Amino acid sequence: DLWRKNNQDTFARKTNLTVIQLPFESTQAMAAMAKRNMDLVCNIEDGQIFLMCDETTLNIEPVVLLQSK
Repeated sequence: DLWRKNNQDTFARKTNLTVIQLPFESTQAMAAMAKRNMDLVCNIEDGQIFLMCDETTLNIEPVVLLQSK
């Protein structure tokens, strides 16, 4: 949040900016999914992120921290 606070004036001037945060649990699940030579598929639809690799599928709901008007 310090990063956002330090840059809020710059962000306010942007007209097409969205800043999201990925939940900690989701980032841990992504780390567990990582391996060499992996084929990763990522779909982003209706504000949700779907990551698929082999038999594993993650549904990630990012938290919108800032969205330009």
